[in-house]
Amino acid sequence: MTLETTSQLVGILANIAVIASILFVALQVRMGVQMLRDAAVRNHSEKLQSVSRMLAENAELAELWSRGSKAGLESLSDTERVRFINFCTYMFRTWEELHLQHSSGKMDGALYTANISIMRDIFHLRGANEAWQVRRHVFTPAFQTYFESYVASGEAKPLYGSPPGA
Repeated sequence: MTLETTSQLVGILANIAVIASILFVALQVRMGVQMLRDAAVRNHSEKLQSVSRMLAENAELAELWSRGSKAGLESLSDTERVRFINFCTYMFRTWEELHLQHSSGKMDGALYTANISIMRDIFHLRGANEAWQVRRHVFTPAFQTYFESYVASGEAKPLYGSPPGA
């Protein structure tokens, strides 16, 4: 085997190694993107579940939520109003993050739709609507527009009513 043949063979092997490396990097990037999506879904599922868990595990918060939701902010003391508005802000912020993750392609569409639909139901509760009006300005303009157009685009379902036919 001549030196020229050996050189060509080494060149071919080097090119194959470069192509293999590029393919490996592309696979790693794809896996990384999937891991980001999975982490976003897990993170937001936990946040959305934490809202329900807070209400289920804290009778005082559940009572405050029930009263404030139905009768509005004026039915609450100053201290209760602070707690209620902050709880609502936490929910709205969670939805804003969920919306931003979905908009950037990191959130599954079906899961997003299932979770974001709760937003419409909650917004139609008097107290939640009033809390949104108080804290609306702390959210991104894009989310304000999305939130308000989504809420207005459909019918709300009762959150805590009896099931149909009961």
